[in-house]
Amino acid sequence: MPNPFRLVLLFVLPAIAYGTSIAIIRTDREIVIATDSRALDLAQKSESDVCKIRNAGPLNFTFVGESAIAGVDFKTITERVLLSGGTLDERLGNLVKELRPHLERALQTSPEAKALAIKQGSITSIAVYGLYEGRLTLKVIIFPVSGDGHLGVATRASCPGSQCQNGRFPVAVPQGTINTNMEPIRAVRAFVKSWIDKGVPSIGGPIQVLRIDSSGKRAWDAEKPSVCEDQP
Repeated sequence: MPNPFRLVLLFVLPAIAYGTSIAIIRTDREIVIATDSRALDLAQKSESDVCKIRNAGPLNFTFVGESAIAGVDFKTITERVLLSGGTLDERLGNLVKELRPHLERALQTSPEAKALAIKQGSITSIAVYGLYEGRLTLKVIIFPVSGDGHLGVATRASCPGSQCQNGRFPVAVPQGTINTNMEPIRAVRAFVKSWIDKGVPSIGGPIQVLRIDSSGKRAWDAEKPSVCEDQP
């Protein structure tokens, strides 16, 4: 019988400048996430590999899409806000308020960012996950962009919560599937590897895989990639 609190979340944004491959599975026993490491600029040129599994105290977060503009690092903002006071929902609300003007500026000043956001239907999304108030929690914020390039109202979804009943979650998956019959940590790794093996220029190794158990303990699967050495 399917676990009603199991959530499979897949982000696949291939063949775009901010392309990335990320898979997250959340169950009552664990959260596992796998990502690729490749970073591209707006001209679709490779930059140094980056750690996409970022830490903020008892939580972790991962960006899918725009994570910085000139002089502003969204990851630094996110870490600071997640480490601040208030409930998690309050912190996420504050994060939306802080990021929105920067995202609007990116759409207004960067034709490349605007074109990519229109193509994707959003300029960025953020997955926040970890142990919160004794429960394994996964929350997602999506910053949608309309066909004419305007930033819409950010949408949020959460698990535990009504959105993840029977594994359903309001995030569109453009392409790709995951083998839910496999052990979760193997399934997310296999999903990301399948995209790397396709040779998509915007997706590349090494693969980053993290497991968080029901006590909040984090463990990297296999060897921690060197790009993540500064992350616990």
